[in-house]
Amino acid sequence: MMPTIHDGDIVAVDDAMFVIRANGGLVVKRLRKRNRHWELVSDNLHYPPRRVEEDDRIVGRVTWTSPQTPAAAVK
Repeated sequence: MMPTIHDGDIVAVDDAMFVIRANGGLVVKRLRKRNRHWELVSDNLHYPPRRVEEDDRIVGRVTWTSPQTPAAAVK
């Protein structure tokens, strides 16, 4: 896709999970296109979707997760 996309560029993929720098902190959210704008969407329904703001920045794409190991199981 050169010259539009270069090696190492971050590409937003609809509904993929990203680490986003927003409101002075880091969050993991999905990006979803809604009509003519992008939204940050949480899998947790207690957090409603919100529009991507001008100062929000993608830090990276989530490529792997692992469930937490209960502390009692760690020896």
